Parts: sequence; C-alpha cells; structure tokens
Amino acid sequence: MAFEFIKKLFAHEPEGIEISPEDVDSWFSEKAKEKEAELQSALDEFRQAFEAEVKETKENIRLLKDAELRNPNIPQREFNFMQGNRVAYMKKAVDLVKSIILPDKTEDILQFHKDFQGKVDYFTSQSYKPFMIVSQFFSNEAENIAANINKFDKAEKDLLGKYESIGIPKFSKISKSIKDHARAKEIIEQIKHNLEEKEKQLEAIKAQIGDADKEIELMNKSAEYKDYHQLKQEKEKLNKKLKMHEQTFTAPFSSIQHPFKKYFKIAMKNTEWIDSYLENPVTALKSDQDLVLLEIFANMENSIESLKLNDKKAERFKSTIKKLNKEFCLDFIKEIKEIEGKIKEIKNKLNSASIISQIEKEEEAARFHKSKEKIIQQQIDELKSDQVKIDRDKMMDEIIEEISKLLNLNIKLIK
Repeated sequence: MAFEFIKKLFAHEPEGIEISPEDVDSWFSEKAKEKEAELQSALDEFRQAFEAEVKETKENIRLLKDAELRNPNIPQREFNFMQGNRVAYMKKAVDLVKSIILPDKTEDILQFHKDFQGKVDYFTSQSYKPFMIVSQFFSNEAENIAANINKFDKAEKDLLGKYESIGIPKFSKISKSIKDHARAKEIIEQIKHNLEEKEKQLEAIKAQIGDADKEIELMNKSAEYKDYHQLKQEKEKLNKKLKMHEQTFTAPFSSIQHPFKKYFKIAMKNTEWIDSYLENPVTALKSDQDLVLLEIFANMENSIESLKLNDKKAERFKSTIKKLNKEFCLDFIKEIKEIEGKIKEIKNKLNSASIISQIEKEEEAARFHKSKEKIIQQQIDELKSDQVKIDRDKMMDEIIEEISKLLNLNIKLIK
C-alpha cells in the first residue's frame, strides 16, 4: 500500500496543453515533422554505420580468401573439400552484401525490414553448412564475417525499434484521421447543399402533383365529363337490354338444340346454316336475310320421325318452332339492330369525347410526378441518414485521444 502511494506520488503527470480544433492539423503536422526529422537522423546514422560495416565485411571476405592453412600438408581431397566450401561461403556473403539496398526515406524502413530479414534468413539457412566446414580451417576469418552479418542484423533491428518507438505508423494513421475529419466538413456541406436542392425539387414535384390533382378534379366536375358519364350509363343500359333481347331467342332455341344436332347429321341441304345456328344462334339469325332458319324448321318437322324424338321432345320442338315464326324473327332482327345501332352511336360519341384523354393525360402526369416524388424522398432520407452518421465532434475527440496517448500529453480542446 505504502509502495503504491509513493509510486503515485512520484508518477510523472502528462504535460497539459489546450488547443482549438482548427489548429490540430497544423500543430500535429509540426510534431510529425519533428519525429520524422528524428527518424531521418537515425536512418542517416544507420546508413553510415551500415556502409562502414559493409567495408569491414568485404575486407574480412578478402582475408578469408587469402588465408593460408596452418597445416598445408593435408590430403588433396580434404583440401579440395575445404576450398569448395570456402568459395561457397564467400560467394553467399558477397551476394548478401550486394543484395542489400538501403532505404533513403523513412517511409521505406518497414519494407526494408521485411526484405532485409528475408535475405538474412535465407543467407543463414544456405551458408550454415559451408560456415561450419570453413570454421574448422579458418575459424577467426569465418567468425568475423558471421559477426559482421550479426551487426547488420542488430543495426537493422535497432532502426526498426526506433521506427516503432517514435510511432511513425500511428502518426500516419492520425494524420489520415485528421484529413478525414477535414474532408468530413466538406462532405457535410455537400450533403447540406444536396438536401436543400432535393427539398426544392420535392416541393416543386408536390406542387405539380397538386396541380394535376386539381385539374383532374375540375375535369371530373365538368359538364363534358357529366355528359360522358351519362353516355356510359346509357350504353350499359342498352347492353343489358341487348342481352335480355337476345335471350328471347337463345332461350327457346336452346331447347331445340338437341333435335338440331340430330338433323345436322341427316340434312342434305343448308348444312352451313345449321352449323352456324348451332355455333351462335343470334349471330346466325342477324345474317340470315332470307330466313333460311324457317326452311330448316319446316324440313325438320317433315323429318320428325327420322329424328327419333320422344313424344315430349317432339311436342316441345313443334311448339318452339311455332313461336319462332317469321314475324318473331323479323321483329327480333329489327329490335336487335336498333339497339346495336344506338350502342354504336354512343360508342362513337364516347370515342370522340376529348375529356377522357385529357383526364388520362393528367393522371399519367400525376403518376409520373408521384413516382419521381418517391425517388426524391428516398434520396432525401439517404442524405439525412448519411448526415447523422458523420459526427465530426466525435471524430475529433477520438483524434485527440490518440494524439494524447502517442505523445503522452493531456490535451484539452478549446471549443
């Protein structure tokens, strides 16, 4: 408990600073430049030290090449084995040194680290066997080259450590967040502008819909439309009258269809007319100017026995054809043509009425405007949703929190 108290007592409190949101970008850029300069200085020192180490490595490779055996009297086979591994080890060391391209800029340090470690790992795995063999004959020279490679590795890792301790990736991330925050202001302004434009468009569309609806309402109340509507009602009444009139013929005729079908099979003449009457009695009678139907009835009555009808059906047939006589048929045709003529006349009046095409035109315009209204409203809803998602104050609070952690500062925003 006492230790924790003393620890807290002497703990270093972060430096406190106050800054306005508008100054964060420039202030942080200066801090980033300072850290960048610090890292660049470390990189320059690394390059100098590395280049010096390369010279020393090349010298040690030369010394290994020129080194003489302490015991020159070894078998030729053993000498050849030694020499082959010495050449192989020197070649791999030379290839490694030549392959290393030092970074000029701090932004290349991370990629350099990845490339460098890959090359060193490859060198280590490929040179292990030659190194072990050469070390048995020239231990100092071989180990000096290995020490040079280790120094390369350590210097590179120190540079990476500096890169990570300075926090360059975090600086880059925060700089991007600051740019995003600035861009968010432009986006919000653009959204606001787009919203205003869309709301104007929506207002105009609603006015057009209102105008179309009013025009439709006026036309529906017009005398022309009332006349049109009255004509439609008259047409419907006539259509009903027509159907009822047709039934005065089709109802009795349907009761003799069975004998008609039987007669069709044995008839010697008028078969086309018989077929027409079976297919559509009303249409056939309207086109039967010579009333061939009456001749068919007479022939059927004369052939009643051939039709093989029972007494009840035969009696029904006779009473039906008696009803459907010449007078009935002529009156039926006259009445039906009069009704159809009136219907045709009303149809022509309806077709020539411009009020309906005008109403349909306005209704089509209203449908188009309403469809456009729906699309614009969706666009407005999406813009408002995007507007809510962009919280610049929250973005700035998060940026300040990240900077505070990175620089060990207690930063307070002046709003």
